[in-house]
Amino acid sequence: MGSIILATTNVFASGTPLTNQSFNYSGSVQTIGPGFVGTLTITMRGGHGGTSGGVSPRSGGNGAQVSGTYTLQSSDILQIFVGQDGPNGSSSATTGPVGGVSGPNGANSGGSGGNTTAANANNGTGGAGGGATTLTINGAVYAVAAGGGGGGGSDQNSGAAANGGSTNTGGNGTAGGNGNHGNAGGGGTQNAGGAGGNANNGNGNVGIAGTAYAGGAGGGNNGSNAGSGGGGGAGYYGGGGGFGARSGRTPSQGAGGGGGSSLVPSGWSCAATTSNPILDIVVS
Repeated sequence: MGSIILATTNVFASGTPLTNQSFNYSGSVQTIGPGFVGTLTITMRGGHGGTSGGVSPRSGGNGAQVSGTYTLQSSDILQIFVGQDGPNGSSSATTGPVGGVSGPNGANSGGSGGNTTAANANNGTGGAGGGATTLTINGAVYAVAAGGGGGGGSDQNSGAAANGGSTNTGGNGTAGGNGNHGNAGGGGTQNAGGAGGNANNGNGNVGIAGTAYAGGAGGGNNGSNAGSGGGGGAGYYGGGGGFGARSGRTPSQGAGGGGGSSLVPSGWSCAATTSNPILDIVVS
């Protein structure tokens, strides 16, 4: 894919010493360089998916951790955006939570959790997808640690969310867990966003497919006593949103969101993580 343009807040510029740093989610891009040389050991982690609302909430998926070394040249400009954890769903609101942020002004974020027709314990909104952590070097995306998918509402049998892309052989996301009325969102790959969850038994609302860098929204529920779908995690390509259940069956389970895919540079490692989103740099 092409580059992404990021507004920046400068952290280090030529003339100041480059030291070990830990970057947390701040909602802004932070910049290193130009004017430095050295070997950087980098660990970056994407955001977790949000937990669903409902009588027995389902946890969101884990983000991915991408790690490796980079030899910094004096002309290099590094831009860092740490993704946000996906907000949790609710049993006291009808609008699903907006996905975890992955870029300035909310761009390239995790998918929103599915809406619900009524705010009560039996009609929980879906959890939102986690934001991705992105490292851009000289204007081109170099590495992405994907966000996890959001959990589906509204009971203990609802669809579990998926982890962000966490394999060393491509970093693809995984699909979320199915509900009893519809399918989970698919995981992002290295070439496309994950598919939105569709029906497998009756009516409801389909999840939205993931796109480049962004997760798809979870489907809303269709009637009372029904769970909504979880949002897909952001990533190199985002995960798809889970299917929102129809009413008429007890329990009516929403489906989980798919995890985004990670972009893993050659020689770097990638694995799912329960740790908080961050980007660490150790200078040597």
